[in-house]
Amino acid sequence: MNYEILKHIPPHLLREQRTYPFAESLQPYPPLNQSRVENDIANIPVHLVHAMPFDTSGIFQVVTGERKFIAQIVKGESMAFIASLRVVAVDDPRFFMDAHIRRPGVFQELLKDFNLPFLPDLPKDVTPISFDLIAKVDDRHHDGFYAKTFVPWAVQALSPYHPTHALAEWEPQSDNHAIFYNALGQGKNPVEAVKSTWTHDIYTQLGFELIPAIGITDMRTLPSLGQTRVSPHDNPLTTIHAMYKIK
Repeated sequence: MNYEILKHIPPHLLREQRTYPFAESLQPYPPLNQSRVENDIANIPVHLVHAMPFDTSGIFQVVTGERKFIAQIVKGESMAFIASLRVVAVDDPRFFMDAHIRRPGVFQELLKDFNLPFLPDLPKDVTPISFDLIAKVDDRHHDGFYAKTFVPWAVQALSPYHPTHALAEWEPQSDNHAIFYNALGQGKNPVEAVKSTWTHDIYTQLGFELIPAIGITDMRTLPSLGQTRVSPHDNPLTTIHAMYKIK
């Protein structure tokens, strides 16, 4: 990374070479530790997350009908992310939901190999929010983990970090990836196909507007060869990127 990128990263993260946002050693966060939420992890009080320091964790109980389970929320930071949240099911850690505020400069550097059509026109100080959501494993959903409620909750929970944009990133086997390709098969163009997804509905409800330039990347060509443009109808081994800006 060059100096222009490094200047966006706090010195303590550079010294630690912190590439992963969630520290191995976490301090308990008393306001959320041993607490209880009803039905949905997105019912965690947002104001408590606002006050949550980095590298802290809360272990709480989720009650959904007759079932109870334990979940953990962690807050962290890294060279790539200004702030990150993770909520994970303790009974089955394969189920988790992450939200990140991406660091300007670093964000563009990490995605440059994708040759995304919207990237050159983004402001240098762009701070997108993005998500990594695993709510379904082996065609089974985990009670209390709902992407459609977690996304708006996380946007509120990370609002003190002032996200300017929202990034949608869909890989094979995700619901939105399948919706996108089904829409293409019906004759829609990529912008129209993105507008068919539930993520688009949520982002627009939250006040974001789609930038009409969609990235379709053949993952078999990355990172060594860069992007090869392929027909989206013929190659499902792709990652889809769509960028939204605040209206």
